Amino acid sequence: MENLDKDIFEESIHFGLNSQTKKLLKRVVFWAKFISILGLLAVVLLSLLFGLSVIEREMILGDAVVMWIMLAFFIIPLVYLFVFALKAESALRESDSFILQKAVEYLKSYFKSIGISMILVFILFIIVIASVIITDYN
Repeated sequence: MENLDKDIFEESIHFGLNSQTKKLLKRVVFWAKFISILGLLAVVLLSLLFGLSVIEREMILGDAVVMWIMLAFFIIPLVYLFVFALKAESALRESDSFILQKAVEYLKSYFKSIGISMILVFILFIIVIASVIITDYN
């Protein structure tokens, strides 16, 4: 049992990334933070815009609710990307492979949520195209 604890401890000490990889990962962290913060800011601004449009009666409340639901789907991947950036930054600072593993899990979740979103948008396109074709022929 003691040997297993020693192996885990040694693995956490030996981070296993060379200086070039750490430098590249720092750049990835920078861009992940930048994209996620900019994306979250865009979601907030669009939410305010939809709210103002409803108040000024330029948009129907139902349309604004649909837009807010769509924006909620955009928030999920942005949060995963932001948490990845924070954890990866922490892993680099502390040279901790366990934190880096958690960061990569969030990056995996980011790509998974982007993939699911793309599938949903593709299905929505098919539905819209099918409804246009059906209504044009009737």
